[in-house]
Amino acid sequence: MATYKYRITDKFGRDKKGTLEAGSPEAATAKLKGEGAVVHSIEETTNVEDASWNITIGNPVKLKDITLFCRQFNSILNAGVTVIEGLKMMQESTENKVLRKSIYNVQVNVEKGETLANAMALEGKVFPDLLINMVAAGEATGNLSVAFERICTQFEKDMKLKSMITSAMIYPVVVLVVAVIVVIILMAKVIPSFQEIFDMLEGQLPLPTRIVIAVSDFVVANLVWVIGGIIAVIALIAYAKNTESGKQLSSRMCLKIPIIKDFSIKNASAKFSMTMSTLVMSGVPLVEALGIVANVVENRVVRKVLNDAREDVMQGIPMSEPIEASGVFPMMVHHMLRIGEETGNVEQMLEKVAVYYEDEVETATKNLTTAMEPAVICLLAVVVGGIVGAIVMPMMQIYSMAG
Repeated sequence: MATYKYRITDKFGRDKKGTLEAGSPEAATAKLKGEGAVVHSIEETTNVEDASWNITIGNPVKLKDITLFCRQFNSILNAGVTVIEGLKMMQESTENKVLRKSIYNVQVNVEKGETLANAMALEGKVFPDLLINMVAAGEATGNLSVAFERICTQFEKDMKLKSMITSAMIYPVVVLVVAVIVVIILMAKVIPSFQEIFDMLEGQLPLPTRIVIAVSDFVVANLVWVIGGIIAVIALIAYAKNTESGKQLSSRMCLKIPIIKDFSIKNASAKFSMTMSTLVMSGVPLVEALGIVANVVENRVVRKVLNDAREDVMQGIPMSEPIEASGVFPMMVHHMLRIGEETGNVEQMLEKVAVYYEDEVETATKNLTTAMEPAVICLLAVVVGGIVGAIVMPMMQIYSMAG
């Protein structure tokens, strides 16, 4: 099937532009006229942006795009508009080209008889599993609008958490980058300019100065390799972060490093309880919800705990027991879960835990930032101060000899 661009006036008198797939221009025209539209122009397109083989780097549809789609689509549904008409309206208001194309595909598949959830699932990684399962639960219970409202709230909280974490990491990363640049400049430019002074003392140079000179000589002789090595290390770390073994290693480290451990556990607790409460409240079965949450949580250690808990729940074991036995989650999480299981209010208990740990994550983020800022500055001061001290020490010797 080919893709056609069209310009029409719909049955409500609104001028529209868009794309659709059809076997021929005549079939495309007939489809549009069948919807009550007046067709002004239609032509086959070969634009890269409309082609199904369009190549992109990374995920072209961000969580912000999905959240905006959910929020707008929910408003349309609440206004009494049908799902198909709502999807058509969303194509006009969606700026992201990949998402707009997927919304069109969803509309086509819904018109063919697919459920909204199944149609979204056919779009690969565009729509998150969490959204698809929430929509499926909403369709099953007849509360699609409620499902979209809850998923909007969930995604907005996710973005808030991610924004706080990103903000906490920006400052130390910038300081470390500046420190590396300063050290390279000192070694490659500043230290060699003092070589004549150092030569005056020859064998009388202090050990720190001799070490700094040796490092400086190496950097000057191999500057390209040094810079290339730093870039290679950064690239290797970035690559490793995206491999399963790298994710496993970083997950274990996050749960062992004292400063980061508290933050990581609270973040995982907030993510787990918030997502579980949203899913269970929407009618998703507990076993299925655990599987979804396991895929949402990024820490691989926590993910394994949740997958193991899912297996136990399938065998009739209460969820609180494997959560407690894992030793990963704080006491409050499994205590509240146990109370929820005993009273039949698991989703309400999880919601309370989520609210508590959302505040805890915010506090932990501030504490982490407060702790990291002076630590990074002290590291910078020690490194740069040590180099400067190594330069000053021989000068002091010369002055003392001259005196």
